[in-house]
Amino acid sequence: MKTSLCLTLTLLTFVTLASVPNTFAQDSPQWGLPEGAKARLGKGGINEIQYSPNGNRLAVASSIGIWLYDTATHQEVALLTGHTGAVLSVAFSPDGHTIASGSGDRTIRLWDADTGKHLQTFIGHASWVNNVAFSPDGNTIASGSGNTIQLWDADTGNLLRTITGHTGYVYSVAFSPDGNNIASGSGDDTSRLWNADTDKLSQTLTGHTDSVVSVAFSPDGNSIASGSEDDTIRLWDADTDKLSQTLTGHTGPVVSVTFSPDGTTIASGSGDGTIRLWNADTGDFRHTISGLGPADTVAFSPDGSTIASGGWNTIQLWDANTGEHLRTLTGHTFTFEISSLAFSPNGRTLASGSADRTIRLWDANTGELVRTLSGKSEGANSVVFSPDGRTITGGGGNIIQSWDANTGQLLHTLSGHTGWVESIAFSSDGSTFASGSWDGTVLLWELTSSTGVGVGVKPLGRRMTSLGNIKRTALLQNYPNPFNPETWIPYQLANDALVTLTIYDQSGHIVRTLDTGRQISGVYRDKASAAYWDGRNHNGEPVTSGTYFYQLRAGEYTALRRMVIVK
Repeated sequence: MKTSLCLTLTLLTFVTLASVPNTFAQDSPQWGLPEGAKARLGKGGINEIQYSPNGNRLAVASSIGIWLYDTATHQEVALLTGHTGAVLSVAFSPDGHTIASGSGDRTIRLWDADTGKHLQTFIGHASWVNNVAFSPDGNTIASGSGNTIQLWDADTGNLLRTITGHTGYVYSVAFSPDGNNIASGSGDDTSRLWNADTDKLSQTLTGHTDSVVSVAFSPDGNSIASGSEDDTIRLWDADTDKLSQTLTGHTGPVVSVTFSPDGTTIASGSGDGTIRLWNADTGDFRHTISGLGPADTVAFSPDGSTIASGGWNTIQLWDANTGEHLRTLTGHTFTFEISSLAFSPNGRTLASGSADRTIRLWDANTGELVRTLSGKSEGANSVVFSPDGRTITGGGGNIIQSWDANTGQLLHTLSGHTGWVESIAFSSDGSTFASGSWDGTVLLWELTSSTGVGVGVKPLGRRMTSLGNIKRTALLQNYPNPFNPETWIPYQLANDALVTLTIYDQSGHIVRTLDTGRQISGVYRDKASAAYWDGRNHNGEPVTSGTYFYQLRAGEYTALRRMVIVK
């Protein structure tokens, strides 16, 4: 897959914009917000970046839409939304007036680059649209989906033909400037060149040690840049297919590469949360843009001045007034998500819960790790401080645990739920806390003091049903996660639907399909109703350790999540 931005291009020719259309004249944090939300911090993960033909704009395909940037002022000018899945790819037409976008919703959309208006939708892909590219004459759009390349009529949206040959997912496609060749990057660790008229294979570029997820021709057509999950960018001679240079520095997969219109600069976007700029002739590193990433959970500090956001193993701190990124906290085990954040009542400590089965305490001012709490739970979906700040309580699996906030000593392990504990909240006086679970109930617990020496916890004997009408269909996080060898995949349906769950490996190959048939509206969260996977492929063989993806299709709804097998 692929990762955010605010770009500085000192070698681009300076362009002054006479005006910005009123459609885009908004404060960027407000664009595309759902009703009732006040602002957005962060811009979604970067999946691809592309310059407009005249160099005035840079488009960023992200998990929330398509961001457009003014390359002269380095500011956002638009956010295009409409896809029902993450936008995985973006391309400008040769005249710069049209933008094509490919998405995890298996469609291509065309947009007016000047007004942001949605023009057309191409339907017919059987899988995610990992990449799109216009031919130089603007008449054809190439898309990479599954292990094939598909060519479409840009005016009518009709499928023209399909190119096959890669043995892994096709993540990227690009036309040469003269339109005679198509370059493709794949999960089979190769880049390939194809004759655009005959569809025949011309060359295979080998050398990357992992999936090639982005390819780009230089404006003169003499060079090809390839970005890979091996964290490198490689430059190739387009005529001889020989390797010219290998650019290193990213600490995560390179998910997007692009040349500036004058061919002097290469921009690369990476899963490490940064964009790097390089001299295209020498390969010298120029600049890094960083500080952006996903946000799965957020929390305000007690005084409201700071916001903490947690993503895939990192925590970001932001100034709540200005939106400025303050610092990044790292320490949770790599690849596991941050599922919960909580500030202590005095604001000095930040607690984070993770699927790595730990709760970590951080100094909120310095970002330093203070203490790591571990116990018997299968993760920490919810973390909360008691009102007096003396106790930290966390829920994971179907148990609840409490620790002394000062010493880190485990105080209590509580059981009673039959499903995953998702949320915990204290009463204002600190005498009672409530726990919400995927078993569809809320349990109330009372803190009792005995002889002033310690505090005990006992159930109040009251169980409240928390489920009413389901307002929306949703795919939820599997549990346990990480797991070995089995896991349950919960979901909820707002309407009756035919439900299918598909499990993919990191290369996009289907590992297993779980066809649950037609389901009535409701919640499928506990082990008796959630989809079950035994960790085996279609042939009944146990799969290896690593990151996998699972996709829910229920009627017109589709969603994708990650899970991890550890053996």
